[in-house]
Amino acid sequence: MSLGNNMILASGAVIEPENLSVPVVTGTVETGQTLTGTDGAWNTSGDFTRQWQRGSDATSWSNISGATNSTYVLTSGDAGYKFRLSVTLTNDAGTATATSAQTDTQAGQWYATGTSGSTSWTAPPGVTSVSIFGVGKGANGASYCNQVTSGVGGGGGAGGYSNNVSVTGGQTYYINWQEYYQSGQYGWSFYGNVNGITSSSSGSSAPESTYLFYMNSAETPGKGVATKSKADTKNDGGTGSPNDSSGGAGAGGYSGAGGSGGSGNQTSGSDGAGGAGGGACGMASYSSSGGGGGPGGGGVGLNGEGPSGAGGTFSSPTFGGGKGGSSGGDGGDATQSNTTNGKDGGNYGSGGGGGGAWYGWGPCSGNGSGGPAAIRIIWGSGRAYPSTNTADV
Repeated sequence: MSLGNNMILASGAVIEPENLSVPVVTGTVETGQTLTGTDGAWNTSGDFTRQWQRGSDATSWSNISGATNSTYVLTSGDAGYKFRLSVTLTNDAGTATATSAQTDTQAGQWYATGTSGSTSWTAPPGVTSVSIFGVGKGANGASYCNQVTSGVGGGGGAGGYSNNVSVTGGQTYYINWQEYYQSGQYGWSFYGNVNGITSSSSGSSAPESTYLFYMNSAETPGKGVATKSKADTKNDGGTGSPNDSSGGAGAGGYSGAGGSGGSGNQTSGSDGAGGAGGGACGMASYSSSGGGGGPGGGGVGLNGEGPSGAGGTFSSPTFGGGKGGSSGGDGGDATQSNTTNGKDGGNYGSGGGGGGAWYGWGPCSGNGSGGPAAIRIIWGSGRAYPSTNTADV
């Protein structure tokens, strides 16, 4: 028998609440998605109250203000937390509370790009493991104003990724752009520029051992190389076109190398592989049926491996820039008989076009800029590079 919200025994006593099965939460743990919770099963009736909670681990929970319905819509401020629903049943005989199992940590991502200096990232509460993709800076093209050439194309930065990288929730990490290290300096084993993430606040003095991940940048016309990078999977950038070919190279990809700039006038650049950017078409000097400034290389996108970028080709009057891989930016096209600077490489990590004297000893076109370095960090259940649930959430 029941009376109001109370379950009554034959003796007339109200049954004290007892949970028989805990509440169940369903839904995708991503920003903008809705979590839905049941009340669970109970031995009696009464008045239910509900409270959503979030926590950074299995023991530290706090109530979410105003979240007292059976559903909760996740916001960007919830990134890095786990969630559960606490349900309380009250009647005249007492009160009892049951709590659902915790959800997965809310998935999220963060990225940054740069060519110098540093920035920082603080791991969200509850995040203990991340996946990282990065690409080194592409090299600027080279302009030779004392020669009747179209200059040298810039090389592409190395690209690669690591999964299951351990981090500490709430800790700040530092991303250094274009730091040049020498063999033996701070424990580094080579000479070269790197772009990476470290747990040390020492900036350019950060020891190599403190880096979680880094990628090697290109230096004209050479490429960023995998052997000077720290990642589980790492790939070379492409090599820029030689002097008087001026095409920028493609950025390294997720599972293959960047395409190189074409060698020789109207020679196609090579295709990128494994999601990498393509190399630009080769272009000779202005006075040799080319132009003043050469085309740029193709960059690489950050949101997971996609189709590789094609190499640039010649289609009169255009010397094609390399195409971006994995939705990266295309390199700039150059036009026959142009008197402009070399074209910039596409985002991210691609090489810029070269430049040079048009005829005699001048006038002269300047070089194009390489694409900036970039790092993207993702976290959440079932997300991993090169392409498992890597899109923004």
